Amino acid sequence: MQSFGDRIKKDDRPFHPHITIANRDLKPRDFEKAWEHFSKNNFNATFNTRTISLLKLSTGKWNVIGEKKW
Repeated sequence: MQSFGDRIKKDDRPFHPHITIANRDLKPRDFEKAWEHFSKNNFNATFNTRTISLLKLSTGKWNVIGEKKW
């Protein structure tokens, strides 16, 4: 995969590339019930892609700041 070059500023914080799948609609009071349900499920999936995008949160909106195609 190609680098995003100058799109990513050097940072001293530890960083581990990852994909986040989340929903902020889950209320704290509902977490235990959701955990009980989802902790018993296995998830396995694959997908094909020709593009990967780098997003940055700015004023409450995710914006694409870099994109690579292969």
